[in-house]
Amino acid sequence: MQKHPVTPMNEADLRVHLAEQTSCSIGLMNVLDLEQKHAQLTQRLNERLADEPDIMLFDVVTEEHLTAIGRLLAEESREAPLFAVGSSGVEYALVSHWRQNGMLPTESLQRQAEPTDRLLVVSGSCSPVTGVQIEWALKHGYAGIRVPSSLLLGNETEASQTKLLEEAERFLREGKSVILYTALGPADESIAQTRDYLRSKGLDSVASGELLGARLGQMARELVLSTGLQRIVCAGGDTSGFAVKQMDLFALEIMAGIVPGGPLCRAYSNDAKLDGLEIVLKGGQVGPPDFFERVRKGRSEGQLDTPSMDGKQGFYEQ
Repeated sequence: MQKHPVTPMNEADLRVHLAEQTSCSIGLMNVLDLEQKHAQLTQRLNERLADEPDIMLFDVVTEEHLTAIGRLLAEESREAPLFAVGSSGVEYALVSHWRQNGMLPTESLQRQAEPTDRLLVVSGSCSPVTGVQIEWALKHGYAGIRVPSSLLLGNETEASQTKLLEEAERFLREGKSVILYTALGPADESIAQTRDYLRSKGLDSVASGELLGARLGQMARELVLSTGLQRIVCAGGDTSGFAVKQMDLFALEIMAGIVPGGPLCRAYSNDAKLDGLEIVLKGGQVGPPDFFERVRKGRSEGQLDTPSMDGKQGFYEQ
């Protein structure tokens, strides 16, 4: 995250980091607070809330911390609706508390999907994790097509865009899985080129996610419609959000766990040709090196022979 092109993480204290993005006051429940027994923890939370912060940040290190946070969220939500911002850690915290209370079964739902013969990946991610995943896929038979940022940002002709789509379509019709990517890791020279282009247009780097993501989404939609693809991956947090807006989808339903934070979903659309599309929206830092192949095979962690990047095992909770 230190090298993220839009929101670089140069400060470990999230209150300091977030203060660059908001003028709201930020309170903190730190790891020492979360080590307290529940009665003392609730009292500590009330003391923190008495200062009336606009935001209350919960730190977390252990599974036990997650369970404690889940209990606090559940109890507070009985008093009034809560607005919570976070990663899938919010769901993990609540699920852990509900399991401890017997409100959910203790075992994960390990639903799987059928494999598909080919997969389309569109990536606007600059993450080193996604870079490793792209390299793994290219070494294992995937066709890779670098998409110049100049093409996505409207700096090249329509003929160039058509040529690239035709190349991708040819690979897909040959039965190959295809990756369209804008960068290969945080050191890729395309990142600086994109920043220079945005500066020349009077835009800041935040605009890159929307501009690149939207065009990648349009390309994915065109390829799905022209080839009858059944399954795709959008890689990159910003890319995924803006890309999916271009695909005429109005809802997603979890089909199967691939890795925590990266489930395979069924998409719903008013367009009959897009309704039922299977899609993964993957943050840049999510997944092991063989993540794309896991998606193609519909398999979760622990079911393929290759190790995960961080050694973790688990399933996405619904």
